[in-house]
Amino acid sequence: MDVAYSMQREVTQAQLVGSFHSQLVFNNSFEEEVSWTSKSTEPEFDPISQKQNFLLNSTYDLYGYCNLWSQQKFLTEGWANPMTNQWNDLDEEQKQYTIKTLFAQQITKVFQVNQQDNLIKSCRFYFSREKDGIFNNIITNFLSVSNIINNSKFGGPFQKCIKQPDGNYQKYSFTNPSQFGGFQYMTQTGAVCGNATSPCSCQYYNTPRLFPIEWRCRPWYLQGNSISEPYIDLTLQTVFATLTYKIEQYDSFTGKNSTYAILGIDFDFKQMQNKFYIEKSNSDNSSQQIDQYAYLVAPTVKNFDTGVGFYTQLVLAHPFSSNSKI
Repeated sequence: MDVAYSMQREVTQAQLVGSFHSQLVFNNSFEEEVSWTSKSTEPEFDPISQKQNFLLNSTYDLYGYCNLWSQQKFLTEGWANPMTNQWNDLDEEQKQYTIKTLFAQQITKVFQVNQQDNLIKSCRFYFSREKDGIFNNIITNFLSVSNIINNSKFGGPFQKCIKQPDGNYQKYSFTNPSQFGGFQYMTQTGAVCGNATSPCSCQYYNTPRLFPIEWRCRPWYLQGNSISEPYIDLTLQTVFATLTYKIEQYDSFTGKNSTYAILGIDFDFKQMQNKFYIEKSNSDNSSQQIDQYAYLVAPTVKNFDTGVGFYTQLVLAHPFSSNSKI
């Protein structure tokens, strides 16, 4: 029952955040939502609080990432775009959308603070928009995550916040895909996936882009409303899964809903794993953790794509059992 309750809570979080994001993006104008007088999409300094109203740094720029803790702002998040890492390169609509998404992400912090006793905990919330690939999440150093660009050719390596002799941090070497080929017909790992006569299966790999990661081609984006199979997170080395929620927009021309953006939520099972361990005492007075179960089944989740029936139930195989996948 505890597991079913925790899983259902994660699904409810996705519905709430997705609905709130839709409300901000579709139902209200930018001028109605922002509180600062100028209604500008540029950061402004507030003389009373001694802070700027928001901080939105590109996750492909070391300056914002390395100076995050020294820059006091009201609201802080990161953004990424496959075509640029400069805020001024975005048009006004893209800036407004990104700020609105920043607002939507603030409520996720409430969920994370109030989940200490949950068996399944959400740890990352992020959005990716269909029409331009804008990705919004916490401020992260994506330059160091991608091996294909984390090298001297592209201005790296980018792992450490080390200032150069001119006082600046290392910068990405290129400003336009035409300067080096732009990863056209290549996946985010650099693997060739097609050519002009036989294009890649994901259409966004067929277009030259400034950065290799294309979120609209990622499995979590393509899966729509669903929960992924459990996997081992590369960073934390614990069992994770990704829940996705499709944010749709009504098209008056076709009379149908179309995908506007995808919300992704990563949650981990570490606390749930610990709950189902037992301590076994050994003859030398040492102890050993033994797993007690083979698998768990998630609660039934309504099929939000068609509005009829339910999704296939998710089976969580214990990572230390022989049934690693069922």
